[in-house]
Amino acid sequence: MTVFISHSSNDKKVAERICATLEERGLACWIAGRDIDPGENYQAAIAKAIRSSRTMILVFTRNANESDEITKELALASKNKIIVIPARVENVTPSDALEYVLANAQWIDLFEDWEREIERLISSIRKKGSAALVKADTAKPVEYPAATSSLSLEAILGSSRSFDQFRTSKTAGDPGTTAKPAGFGPLSSLPDLSDVLGTKSVFADLGRLPTRARKAAQAAPVRHSVAVLSGHIDNVECVAFSPDGKRVVTGSRDNTARLWDAATGKKITDMKGHSNCVRDVAFSVDGQRVMTASWDRSVMLWSGSTGRKLGVLGQHKAEVESVRFWDDRRVVTASRDRTAALWDLNSNQRLASYQGHTGIVWSAAFSRNGERVITASEDGTARLWESRNGKQILAFIGHLGPVRSAAVAPDGRRAVTASEDKSARVWDARTGKEVTILRHDSHVQSAAFSPDGQQVVTASSDDTACLWDLATGKGIAVLRGHAGTVWSAVFSPDGQLVVTVSEDHTARLWDAKDGTELAVLKGHKAAVRRAEFSPDGQHVVTASQDSTARVWSATVG
Repeated sequence: MTVFISHSSNDKKVAERICATLEERGLACWIAGRDIDPGENYQAAIAKAIRSSRTMILVFTRNANESDEITKELALASKNKIIVIPARVENVTPSDALEYVLANAQWIDLFEDWEREIERLISSIRKKGSAALVKADTAKPVEYPAATSSLSLEAILGSSRSFDQFRTSKTAGDPGTTAKPAGFGPLSSLPDLSDVLGTKSVFADLGRLPTRARKAAQAAPVRHSVAVLSGHIDNVECVAFSPDGKRVVTGSRDNTARLWDAATGKKITDMKGHSNCVRDVAFSVDGQRVMTASWDRSVMLWSGSTGRKLGVLGQHKAEVESVRFWDDRRVVTASRDRTAALWDLNSNQRLASYQGHTGIVWSAAFSRNGERVITASEDGTARLWESRNGKQILAFIGHLGPVRSAAVAPDGRRAVTASEDKSARVWDARTGKEVTILRHDSHVQSAAFSPDGQQVVTASSDDTACLWDLATGKGIAVLRGHAGTVWSAVFSPDGQLVVTVSEDHTARLWDAKDGTELAVLKGHKAAVRRAEFSPDGQHVVTASQDSTARVWSATVG
């Protein structure tokens, strides 16, 4: 199911951020600025996209209210019986023409409460819009707030002060509260919208952090980065250490990857060639080569020491979401075209295609022995494949929502999946039978095995990560302290530590044995989405929406 994003050209940046938020939650979107190919007839492309969509999201602002093109798009949606969900980011009353078209629509008012309303929006889309439109025979007149009480988009997005400054001001005089940034998506951490609004701003829709989490956060010492990798001009989406820990590679929404000296933070080189976001990066086992996966549908090969472009490995039919090496020759990629693929670097040939999913494939990873590939998909399943020929071995079926990540245990006997149905699940990798359900209070963003395969760590939108004992399926510890969605949690190479990253602009280090919080890694100015330990476990590198990556000491004591 594709969601058509209708917006004024003057609201391009805001629409792109909303689009990115929906896609990060597993909803495939179509947006003109990205999805119309060069030379393609603009009007024909718009009409085709609307006809092939199930739902249209109208990004409603003052600009949209005055747009003739949006009126045409709405008329075409009505003609093709496309469900329209208006999402207001400004408190604006529709013009007479639009009020007539949208008379029976239930509005999503993002300017009132971003986190709550984005959940309503996603829920409506998942139900294919059944809750988004009021039936004509039962519809009540839509009442709009008086114009005098409307909030400007600048007010919705707040000020350009840092999260810590905002938290201090919000809680002045109220020591029993700690502010929490909105838990969903890039709008909550925009580094600069001055080109859209004429003012610098970040989302400031904040909530409260539970008291016990606040105490844990205060107890852990703050640790500052040892190197800042600065130079990208948009979100840093992905990051990886070289096998010797001396270099770092980053990928960004600015369409570039960059190679850095891990010790000094100095840039070694820019890696330019992609025409869209670099979504994932990976070093080969020997560190001599780097792979980049991009939303321009390509996978590119670079020198791991100089960053020189070595070639284009291959193309998917849609955006590429992940890339992973098995050895120095074989690579697996996952794509929004609903497939994963195995590639040979020496011949630049596709060795196998993993086909069977009915939704976006978010990730693909090798088993430790390289004989299996596991994939995670928007279609609510994970699947296990023979790596060499693409033959499906098992489908892990049971989740009630998109599966965001999947991994095979080091011994190959178990698999773990993370889903938006508020659970992670452990499976028998030989039979496909569900073994254990690991529950959270909101979407589970990631799940990973410890190096010895005895534990699982999960990260969730409920602001926590959890450690689990694989043998019993019982929780070891809830890692509390973050004040926003925990996007990822990974073990150190020796399994003694866990690092988590969050929407609250921090990463945190934890003792993997009992969940004790050891350090808060503080310095980023926006959401932190990815983290990785160095191969020797002495450092952590993080990737943030503030356009930087940072290297931190992971030593304890």
